[in-house]
Amino acid sequence: NKQWMEDFLAANGVGILVEKINVRVSRVPLTELDAALLMEMVMCCKAIMNNSTGMDKVLTTSGAIDAIARCLEFEWKALALEALEILSVCCFYSAEGTYLTLNGLRHASRSLQESPFLSLIKAVSEQDVEIRHAIVVLINYMVSGVANIQLRILLRQELEAVGFSEICQSSIISTQKDIH
Repeated sequence: NKQWMEDFLAANGVGILVEKINVRVSRVPLTELDAALLMEMVMCCKAIMNNSTGMDKVLTTSGAIDAIARCLEFEWKALALEALEILSVCCFYSAEGTYLTLNGLRHASRSLQESPFLSLIKAVSEQDVEIRHAIVVLINYMVSGVANIQLRILLRQELEAVGFSEICQSSIISTQKDIH
């Protein structure tokens, strides 16, 4: 319902949703209940982002993309796949979506005290083919979504610094072995 969505957005529904995601994703350890509730909240974000009004509202809500990036908990595959899909769509949607996604992933890395994009690269080497595919799609959209050539070079250097090319090559070989 269009009116319901407009009322939800006007009432700061996205801000409240982001706040609740941040509270839940900060729990240590993250339990099955936490992951299930995060999944529902991330799916609510996805539903909101299903049209340009909702997408624009999520992109302009402070911390929204950061919160979704923090949901990349690869031990919870379904949650990670939803977050990867949303982040990929943000990159595809606009340059601003790409910028916010890159910053969200960098902030998530800093909160884990690791190099930018390291958790994504680790997941490419450790997770199944479905997760690997979703990560490579996201990285492709991120790189192609950066219009400024200097920033694109910086992003490629960050990915190379964490061994993206090597991990991709070994992942391709591993996947081929799995197929045969």
